Amino acid sequence: MYADDMLQYSLTAALLCLLLDQVQFFNLDDVASKASMLSLSGRNGSNHHSGLPVKEPNLAALKTFAGGLLLRHIQQLVCNAHAITSLESRTTQEDDVVVTTEQVRIATAIYPSASLMNHACSPNIISNFPCGSTLVVRAVRKIAAGEEVLNCYGPHYQ
Repeated sequence: MYADDMLQYSLTAALLCLLLDQVQFFNLDDVASKASMLSLSGRNGSNHHSGLPVKEPNLAALKTFAGGLLLRHIQQLVCNAHAITSLESRTTQEDDVVVTTEQVRIATAIYPSASLMNHACSPNIISNFPCGSTLVVRAVRKIAAGEEVLNCYGPHYQ
């Protein structure tokens, strides 16, 4: 990852933390429940190990932990994001003949299960969004039991 990109992602995570602070996400009355929910102390299978036991809710530690999670998810977004697109057609006014079609990006989203699929230039699945933001994955050929499910990350040239 390039240093410029990392700086931009870090600043974005910091700004999101400031926004969370502005909307009182880190309200002192709720710190205990949020710390438990985020598994700040390493309970509930968390792999966070600061080396310091958390005996009572610590607002600064909660903000730092939340900022770290935001940064991690932003970094994952770069590699695992799916563009939600719509196909737009332009027609002639006289006879409704399609002149051009264009794929237009509506949003970007992360689909954790779909991000487990690896790239292949000759994939065995195709993804699309027939119903808004619902990702539908379809096999384009028979996939044998135990065979890897492969997706093409870029344009298909088949």
